[in-house]
Amino acid sequence: MQAIVNRRPSPVAKKTANPWDHRGRNSGGRRAVGTRDTRRRILIVCEGTATEPHYFTACKSIFRATLRELKVRGLGKDPKTVVRKAKGIRNSEEAKSGGVFDEVWCVFDRDDFGETFDQAIRDATAEGFEVAFSNPSIELWFCLHFREVKEEVTNTELKNWLSKSLNRPYEKSDAALFDELWPKHDVAQKRAVILIESHRSKKGGLNPGHHNPVTRLHELMRSLARNE
Repeated sequence: MQAIVNRRPSPVAKKTANPWDHRGRNSGGRRAVGTRDTRRRILIVCEGTATEPHYFTACKSIFRATLRELKVRGLGKDPKTVVRKAKGIRNSEEAKSGGVFDEVWCVFDRDDFGETFDQAIRDATAEGFEVAFSNPSIELWFCLHFREVKEEVTNTELKNWLSKSLNRPYEKSDAALFDELWPKHDVAQKRAVILIESHRSKKGGLNPGHHNPVTRLHELMRSLARNE
């Protein structure tokens, strides 16, 4: 018999003039009712199978005080598929555990996906999910721990900068990366906010598919640290 999950209806996402602007928007998780443990359960579904899962799995030890569970899944799929599969993963995990996720985040890069990237953000917004996007890639977020990035940049440039900053060749499966980045986390947050706000101030507002460099990883990290 299929497990019965006690759910509230998914909150309705607030409408904004700009679909890329997620400030104040509800997430795609559903708050569990009647539990004493106020720590949250968060699901992160990633485009990559190495870089992102390694990074977010390493977060677990840092955010034990605020998170009851942090589930990370790396798919190796394009952004639209990540969003589509995130719904199924959420439903499956909730059915198995008997609990519900407070937030669901999709993590993916612009890279060469073009319109697929933009549509994936729209799909996630419609589903009520949060999106931690990066243009051109998550390596931008990593680089912001070491330096400002103000001009359009390529993935090759980002990886070269990381190799120089780390004093070793940058590798996507580097298990030690999180520990080296974490002490510089606050400055990376500030730099990411500056990038977001600089694009929001432009005519038409934030459009991550066309704005390079930009990342929303800092907002996901803030969410992991938030204690409700």
